[in-house]
Amino acid sequence: MKKIISILAVIAVIGVAAVGAVFMSYNGDVKGGKGSDKAVTVQLEKGMGAYSVATVLADSGVVKNELFFKLYAKQNPIDNLQYGEFTLRENMSYEEIVKELTTPKDLRETVSITVFEGSSIVRISRLVEEAGFCDAQEFIDTVEETDWSQFKFYQYVEDHELKPFKMEGFLYPETYEFYPEATAYEIAEKMLGHFDSLITDEMYAQMEQQGFTLQDVVTLASYVEEEAGDPINQPDVAAVFLNRLKPDSPFPKLESDVSYYYMREQVEPYLGVGRDQSPVAMQEAVNTYLCVGIPITPVSSPSISAINAVLNPTPDSPYYFFLTDLTGKYYYAETWAGHVQNIATMEAVNATVK
Repeated sequence: MKKIISILAVIAVIGVAAVGAVFMSYNGDVKGGKGSDKAVTVQLEKGMGAYSVATVLADSGVVKNELFFKLYAKQNPIDNLQYGEFTLRENMSYEEIVKELTTPKDLRETVSITVFEGSSIVRISRLVEEAGFCDAQEFIDTVEETDWSQFKFYQYVEDHELKPFKMEGFLYPETYEFYPEATAYEIAEKMLGHFDSLITDEMYAQMEQQGFTLQDVVTLASYVEEEAGDPINQPDVAAVFLNRLKPDSPFPKLESDVSYYYMREQVEPYLGVGRDQSPVAMQEAVNTYLCVGIPITPVSSPSISAINAVLNPTPDSPYYFFLTDLTGKYYYAETWAGHVQNIATMEAVNATVK
């Protein structure tokens, strides 16, 4: 009899321990704090109940145990569940999750604007106008005349009487969603804010170490972007431009056709003047066949990969020239003679491309 009682006592202890373990696990899941802080996106359909939501949350890894969340929902009825896309984290408490899922969402339709890498401020303003937000001039005026000092990068933006646009290069290329009633200010703020978020303190320190300003880096990156849209080739192209900027460089001008077409196709039509009729001083400060060193303005908005290519070019590159053929192949040369040979090779290749 004593033996049976002992066995029952052991079973009881085990049972209590098991229940305690389950309770601790449940309590830990409810309180959160475990798991990654990484954002997890979940999609809830209209009409879903708490139990269906529990399955979605468990499948996405936001909650560890589907049954625990269902039990929590039974003890704490969840009203006013919303639907749509939600951004959650694995370490959220159940209370935080429920709050997020029951907060009314703005389900208004949005309007998308895609700013491609290498877009100028003039082109971006036209996109904004075509999307129906405001006219192009209002957008440019807002970007150019607003004090954007809430952003760190703004203190490094260099103004110059010969710059066609003070803020050229800082409207970051990306796809954006806006509500139809968004203002020019709200649109510009989002684009400029995105740029600001991508330039880290480490990058600012790297610029200073290399003797560049933010304006220098964005200007060079805009040329890298225009000349090499593929990130794979950007460090090589950046190295060519940077070699030309070195002391005692035999080729101290960047000599990129991009600067000429920027003036001809973007700036001069905006100014309302004919081809090559923009102020001579402006041409001399922007055209890379006329100015020595870095020109006074970017020619477009570069991607973060182009910016990083300027900060981290291909090491020990000996080249001062590059060109591409119609197949997309790049040719590099150290000398003018080598460049001339590459031109001949490029033309032969291009002749075979239909």
